[in-house]
Amino acid sequence: MKHIIPGLQCSDYEYEGEKELQKTLNANEIIKKLFSVVSEYGVERLVLLEHIGSDIEVKKTNLPELHAILHEVCNIIDVKPLPKMYLTQNPAIHAGALGINNPIIEVSTGTLDKLSVEELYFIIGHEAGHIKSKHTRYRFLHMILPFLGSMVPAIGSLVSFSIEVLLYKYDRMAEFTADRAGLLCCQDLNAATESLMKLAGYPEQYYDKINKDDFIQQFDDFKEYNESTFNKALNVLANMNRTHPWSVLRGKELYEWVDNNGYEAILRKAKKSSHKDKKRCIHCGNTIISGKFCPYCGNKYE
Repeated sequence: MKHIIPGLQCSDYEYEGEKELQKTLNANEIIKKLFSVVSEYGVERLVLLEHIGSDIEVKKTNLPELHAILHEVCNIIDVKPLPKMYLTQNPAIHAGALGINNPIIEVSTGTLDKLSVEELYFIIGHEAGHIKSKHTRYRFLHMILPFLGSMVPAIGSLVSFSIEVLLYKYDRMAEFTADRAGLLCCQDLNAATESLMKLAGYPEQYYDKINKDDFIQQFDDFKEYNESTFNKALNVLANMNRTHPWSVLRGKELYEWVDNNGYEAILRKAKKSSHKDKKRCIHCGNTIISGKFCPYCGNKYE
């Protein structure tokens, strides 16, 4: 049974330095101009329409098991309103949170095929964490920069290399924060670890032999990691126009947060709160919110 975390604030678990960088981005005049172009040309609506027109919306009546996971993770970390989620045809493990004003979550068919239920809690919780922290605003802008440049040629002269590096850096910090949110949702470090390993490309035929200990030992490769060296790497990556999932580094950062008692401190408060909890569904054990039917298992309350 997973613990609801009432009153959870982003600041309770966000990655160190993220808020300061967000303030820097908020104050940047060029980025303000880019957002005005996005608004003027209706870019967010165009991108979201592609999902509405091509993908399957996850609802209580359509893929109800997946909808129940979305509902529960948003309940656990207090994400409101419930974002829409779409299933996209893609054999790879992929999920994302997209949009500025009304962000959505997309999950690939490969994610459903290759991940366990507990791993889905981590992945979907990760994306819900992006929405809770309002990461999607700058991540969406970063994603559509090439598209903006083709639509509005003058954009190219606005976007300096330093802006791109700032957005890369923010993306990286946002991933670390969202991984913490994912762990708070699945409440299973093994599931979180295996999710990262599968995202890194662990072969499906060897899933039954997956070795988490070797993955954890690989964290040692980042012992010399520090902000300065990573920023140099970001400069190279930005110049090569590459994305950087960094699954091993993400695992290292998540384990450090756990080792520093960040995860347990939040969960301990949630466990104390759960003792005062209201009623729970007798069928699945989840907290009863309202209505006559449980949003998680669909059974009628008794």
